[in-house]
Amino acid sequence: MFKKKIILVLLLLTSLYGVWWLLAPVKIIGVHHGMAHNYILVKNFPITDQKKISWWKKNNQEIKRKYKIPTPNPSNKFTIVIWDIGSGYKEMPETDQNSDLLCFADIKKKNCVEKPGLLMKIYRLPYQSKIFYEMNDGSLYYQPAETSETRRIK
Repeated sequence: MFKKKIILVLLLLTSLYGVWWLLAPVKIIGVHHGMAHNYILVKNFPITDQKKISWWKKNNQEIKRKYKIPTPNPSNKFTIVIWDIGSGYKEMPETDQNSDLLCFADIKKKNCVEKPGLLMKIYRLPYQSKIFYEMNDGSLYYQPAETSETRRIK
């Protein structure tokens, strides 16, 4: 009887943690401007493709206002890459220690994050109005125009 109560309490705590984790708001930890890309580092990013795209559509104007991205080039092309911050920023090691890091030149210390954290890429090709959403699993969506619906390509 005692073991059943412990198991039940553990299941309840695990379920509560899972619900909290799923409902936690997305937090932008950092934004970096690169030569060809803009990078957004986040915590608590949605799991499903549709929730990721919905988050972007809901927040892109605020992100544009606050962080000045995307920054399209003269041909109207832009790329935004959203990364999971994971365990946070790390210092660039003196030697290659089998680490796969993405580092940002606009920070002096602790300027790298681990690369497997790619969550979503948002881009527009030159001279087009279509916006593409590429997910970390390779699925691809496009939006023919700013006000149109998003469609899955692959």
